[in-house]
Amino acid sequence: MSYKLNVPNIELSQNKFETIEQAYYTAKKILNGFNGVKFVSILHKDKQLTTLIKTGYKPYKWQVFKALSNTNQIKDFFIINSTYYIKLKTKNND
Repeated sequence: MSYKLNVPNIELSQNKFETIEQAYYTAKKILNGFNGVKFVSILHKDKQLTTLIKTGYKPYKWQVFKALSNTNQIKDFFIINSTYYIKLKTKNND
């Protein structure tokens, strides 16, 4: 089997993996090694199998996003398939 990674705005020099474990390990390394990368998807034959999200982001729907945004509680966010992944502000990182 052959797996590959989808990393937004980054072109990988080696992007073909024989096992899902190799792809998963590399995806985790990318998430931990690059500040600008917030998620990495693992694909098999162009079908998305899973997406790894950077630690600190939690999934929310539009209504919660809107309420958090109105009360200025969002530090950062991104959207995948109509789900808002939000990192909330804390007293330490306002």
